[in-house]
Amino acid sequence: MNRIVDIISTMLIVLFCYAAISKWMDSGKFISQLSQSPITHPFSHLIFYALPLLELLVACSLIAYKTKTMGLYISLFIMSIFTAYIYIILNYSFYVPCSCGGVLGHMSWKVHFIFNMSCIFLIITAILIQCLLEQKNNTLPTNKA
Repeated sequence: MNRIVDIISTMLIVLFCYAAISKWMDSGKFISQLSQSPITHPFSHLIFYALPLLELLVACSLIAYKTKTMGLYISLFIMSIFTAYIYIILNYSFYVPCSCGGVLGHMSWKVHFIFNMSCIFLIITAILIQCLLEQKNNTLPTNKA
């Protein structure tokens, strides 16, 4: 079961690193799209700097065993925010910007929503397994000899 958590964590590391790097590689497009979005416009400069850095920090937290559970919870929070943003843009916005880079930029908003929901499902699965593994490790008898 630990392997499942490792596979999901690795997928998230790749996803968050890829997203952060693609935002920095095409920073002009990223800041432009943030500025045009009705939701992110007031905070576009803060998001421009903070989001890629946050994505890289979360990716780093998923590497070490000690911080993996926290990294999974933060991944769930971030992915939920991204998914809520997509839902709001799809259903309540007149303008639909796209600040995604690379492969994700080629997805339609509906496909991106489904992709994010799939990631949320995988993250929840990893959290549940990780919690079971931690609980199992905490209940194992220690050898005090």
